[in-house]
Amino acid sequence: MDDDLDQEYSCSVLGLFNDAQICYTMLPQLKSYYRYGTWKDCSPQWKEFRLCVSLQATPKKEKQEILRAHAKLKKLEKFQQRSSLDVWKLREQPLPSFPIKP
Repeated sequence: MDDDLDQEYSCSVLGLFNDAQICYTMLPQLKSYYRYGTWKDCSPQWKEFRLCVSLQATPKKEKQEILRAHAKLKKLEKFQQRSSLDVWKLREQPLPSFPIKP
């Protein structure tokens, strides 16, 4: 936990703006449509961008606390999402047709 307090958090307005713009490009949108059947929602990228812009005039110490709390929240949200373990079933034995015999 002490490492979390020592870690310096930062955000780049230009980098986050680029991330939000890239979200709307063809490749991420088509990949999302192919995988999930819906267009990609870019609101999380814009939310990150707006947070970073709102923190530009904030004192450094307060900015660090806000970014630390935000990173912790993002980490919690990530671990609450479904993982591949929820999708795939672990086999106890190999398939009868495996390995394929010539």
